[in-house]
Formats: sequence, structure tokens, C-alpha cells
Amino acid sequence: MQQGNRKDALKDYVEVNVRVEKFWEKYPNGRIQTDLVSWENGVIVMKANVYKDINDQIPSANGFAYEKEGSTFINKTSALENCETSAVGRALALLGFEIKKSIASREEVENAKLQQREEPQSTITPEQIGEIKTKALQFAQARNQPPEKVYEALKITNFEELTGRQVMAAIKKLDKWLKAATEKQG
Repeated sequence: MQQGNRKDALKDYVEVNVRVEKFWEKYPNGRIQTDLVSWENGVIVMKANVYKDINDQIPSANGFAYEKEGSTFINKTSALENCETSAVGRALALLGFEIKKSIASREEVENAKLQQREEPQSTITPEQIGEIKTKALQFAQARNQPPEKVYEALKITNFEELTGRQVMAAIKKLDKWLKAATEKQG
């Protein structure tokens, strides 16, 4: 993809720092909390909770993200930090900050485009498995149930036995479920 086309494709996506700045402007007594969910086989999963007030017991929104160590230039040295930033960006987007066409941040879209160019879709990647696990965890939390129930609904018993088609179908189904859950909360 040429540099000009790449910039045009990303113009509607907002950088996380813009969302953070807008959050602190609107909620100066708010709180952003991040937690490392897992770091296994080079795949990092982070969770971010966003509170409108520092004393709130229940977050106003949360977001999850995953990154694979070494998958991009930035992830060679800062995968954890990059993952944390993405989780915060997603939480703030779910709270309504700087959404244009998607809750994805500019960084997430750039990373996804790089991943698509680097890896053939017929190969099941750790990133895809991480994406399923992250989205299943998000949906499970939204429904107040364990992630195992979500895997059961997706008919996933062993990640190692999934085909590329099953992975893509699971991701698509989770996206649909998460969208419905988000609309129901809003």
C-alpha cells in the first residue's frame, strides 16, 4: 500500500492520546486502571477499566487488547506498553470518546494492516487465538459468566485443533455478540 493511500485509510481513526486527553478534560476526578490479564507464549492480554470518578466502585467502561511480542517494530521492545495503550483506547472508545467509524484506535488499525500483509490467512496465528480469547473474555464479562461458557457456545474445545475457517467464524461471531452486548448496555 502506498504511503498516501495508507494515510487516507487511517484518517478516520483516532490516536489513543487524544481519547485520554478528552477523558481527563471531561472527568478530571476520574480514574484509568490497567491490569495484565495474561502473558503466555509471547502473547500479552491487558484490561483497562475507566471510571468517571475516582471513588466509583464499578467501571464506566472497560477494554481489552492483546499484542504479540516481536510482531511489529514497536512490539520488539514495547509490546506490553503498546498493549496497555490499546486497552485504554478501547475502554475510552466504549465510553464514547472520539469515535468516528470504529472503536479501534489508529495504532490498532495500523497494526492489523501490518499483520494481514505479513501472515497468510490460511495459517492460524497466535494473534488470532489471542483475539478469540480476548473477545470471549470481554463477552463473558459483559454477560457475567465464565469464558468457558463462551467457548462452549462457539463449540471450541481445543484451540490447537481449530481450522482457519473455524477461527475466522469464531472471531466474526464474537464481534457480532460484542456489538449486540455493547448496544444493549448503551
